[in-house]
Amino acid sequence: MRSCDVGSTMYSVSGALRAAAELAAVQQCRVIHGHAVVAGLDKNLIVGTALVDGYGKAGLVFDARRVFNENLSELNIVALNAMMAGYAQQGDKNSVLELFHLLETRGFVPDEYSFLAVLTAFCNAGLDFESEKWMERMRVEYGLEPLEHYTCLICAVGRAGRLEDAERIAMAMPFEPDAAVWRVLLSSCIVHGAADMAWKMAQRFLVMGLSERSWRSATFEGAIPIVEKCLKTAGDDRRTANGELVRLGGDGVLMRVAR
Repeated sequence: MRSCDVGSTMYSVSGALRAAAELAAVQQCRVIHGHAVVAGLDKNLIVGTALVDGYGKAGLVFDARRVFNENLSELNIVALNAMMAGYAQQGDKNSVLELFHLLETRGFVPDEYSFLAVLTAFCNAGLDFESEKWMERMRVEYGLEPLEHYTCLICAVGRAGRLEDAERIAMAMPFEPDAAVWRVLLSSCIVHGAADMAWKMAQRFLVMGLSERSWRSATFEGAIPIVEKCLKTAGDDRRTANGELVRLGGDGVLMRVAR
């Protein structure tokens, strides 16, 4: 656009900021921010919200808060959620709760993104009981219970070493647990040295991904090292729930054992 001498709009600037935010590209956020100032768009609500989101995802919460405060009088729930998400990423639950109360004071109704920020902050801060209380509040008072929020809760409870409670939540939630849930539980078991329970979680994970085409897919690839560590701890071949026999090869890579 600039090379063609086409003027920037709030949509083009906010779109560029969203792209930079997804990549957590700090330098690009700063460059686009500078361009927004020159173009007179930095006080625009849409651009300001994109700046808060971009800086927050890049971990620059002070820069995000500065932009947030400059636009405070015009902010909507999207901007509040973006700022809360930035703090949640850092585990700063006090700042998240401060903004949650500001959101309510302004007359906004918290949505699933508001609660996701709260639960993420509690999870990253290692506060399992607080996570349970807020999950219950979200469910009872607002009728919300998305799968991603359950994953946050299971992560918090599992990190605290309450592995059986975490598994109970996974089995009782109103959704079929997905790969992310089993991966979180598996990681918690490994961290706390619960070898037998780790294998039980690994079985469930393997049943979902142990096929010729899907085993190395992006969905499951990230958890393979965890499963391999579980098998290494076990020290022998293990059979999955669907009858597949697996072991670690000589190079430490997970492999099938011929039937």
